[in-house]
Amino acid sequence: MDDHDPLPVLGTLLVTYNAGERTVTPVKAEGWYLDPFEVHEARWLSDGTPTALVRDGSVESHDAPPGVEFDLPLTPVAARQTGDGDDLLRADAEADPESPGDAAFQGFTETGGNFS
Repeated sequence: MDDHDPLPVLGTLLVTYNAGERTVTPVKAEGWYLDPFEVHEARWLSDGTPTALVRDGSVESHDAPPGVEFDLPLTPVAARQTGDGDDLLRADAEADPESPGDAAFQGFTETGGNFS
């Protein structure tokens, strides 16, 4: 650590090799992690710094991090699946006849574009 970076890097190390030369670069934590303060289920870390964005179950809210240091190891939270894709439309899928937009278009084409 130096005078410009008083906190240790919270994250991982990126190891690269270029022409046989090994380079180690710290990568600061970014994303959802188990709340290191153990107040909420998860807390968003940005550039290795805990933020006020927290999550408990599926509810996200804001709660400023406590003004204390933590010494728990950071544990990333697995990305949540928001669905299985059943709610997505494929470009080659049949149109839903119940859709208001489809019904309007059908009416438009059946009248030759004249609604009067």
